[in-house]
Parts: sequence; structure tokens; C-alpha cells
Amino acid sequence: MSSNIRIQKVCLHCKKVFTAKITVTKFCSDDCAKRNYKLRIKVKKVEASVSEAMLSIK
Repeated sequence: MSSNIRIQKVCLHCKKVFTAKITVTKFCSDDCAKRNYKLRIKVKKVEASVSEAMLSIK
């Protein structure tokens, strides 16, 4: 069953307005989704490094 709804949303990565075909869409393009994934992985690694450094200081 297909739907013809179109929803105006804001991309979580680049903050541009785009038209989504389904309600759970978060990013305007595959590129934004990939860039956001890489950013999340980078942030997770940095947080792990900082917490490890804080543990070694104590």
C-alpha cells in the first residue's frame, strides 16, 4: 500500500528544509545521513578517549 503524503521536514545534519515521503525520515539525502553517521562515530571515539584520560589522571 503506497501513500501520497508529503511532509516538510528539516534535515538533522545540514538544517535545510526538504520534502519527506515517509514520517520517519531524518535526513534530506543519503550524503547527509552518511556524514551524520561519521560525525556520531567521531564524537563517540573522542568521548571514549576523554573519559579514558580522566580515569588515568585520577
